[in-house]
Amino acid sequence: NFRLKVKEAKAQGKDQTLEFKEEFEGYKKQLAEPYLTQTQINEEMVREAYDRLGQEVSAAHILVKSDPDGNPEDTLKAYQKALSIKKRIEKGEEFEALAKTMSDDPSARQNGGYLGYFTALQMVYPFESAVYESDINKIAGPVKTRFGYHIIKVLDKRPARGQVLAAHIMIRSGTDSTSSQIARNKALSIRENIMSGADWNEQCKLYSEDMRTKPNGGQLQWFGSGQLVPEFENAAFSLQTSGEITEPVKTRFGWHLIKLIDKKGLAPID
Repeated sequence: NFRLKVKEAKAQGKDQTLEFKEEFEGYKKQLAEPYLTQTQINEEMVREAYDRLGQEVSAAHILVKSDPDGNPEDTLKAYQKALSIKKRIEKGEEFEALAKTMSDDPSARQNGGYLGYFTALQMVYPFESAVYESDINKIAGPVKTRFGYHIIKVLDKRPARGQVLAAHIMIRSGTDSTSSQIARNKALSIRENIMSGADWNEQCKLYSEDMRTKPNGGQLQWFGSGQLVPEFENAAFSLQTSGEITEPVKTRFGWHLIKLIDKKGLAPID
């Protein structure tokens, strides 16, 4: 019935009256306003993320866990604990030592809270913002995220290295020096084969112990800083020419030969 009424109103030309047009434009503006505001905010966020992607940051943190749905008393206790840790650092105590004994991040026992290099969109937003807005060697925080309160130390900032496309041949090794040396020698032997003319893909299928990548010549996805273990990333980014192969590189997974396929910088914002 309503659609029939609208059809009849149009037939009578009532949609062309000045009064109707003014009212209709008013509704359009009213409906559009919240969407336009959101678009503006989104554009600002995109620009901020893009600008940050041009830089990589190295940082360490100390985490004091706090349940986001916890009661105010527990939240306050966590905040005060984080604040007291920060004051101890400012008075001269070593950040790394406190991270190993006080942080609720389990990995801090081994790495002293060190997170390596990372860029935008790799950490939760409040943490990312605190890092990018802090100067090198300054202590930031307490910074609240869904994990709790963080005390953060910015160690370094550098221009983004972009992304690299690489392939690898991996030989697993134990933690003892003997098995590590045996694995390294095997990796060296494979490299010599390739340098003497053996096909990379063939050697990869024969010897690589990364079962996920060996069927496709050991090729990985494009990666940037903070996505793989630092030793592997640094070796891959050090390669300059497509097809260039590293000496054996040790990581916690074993020994790797890494071949550069391609490199690319940060894409234009569009």
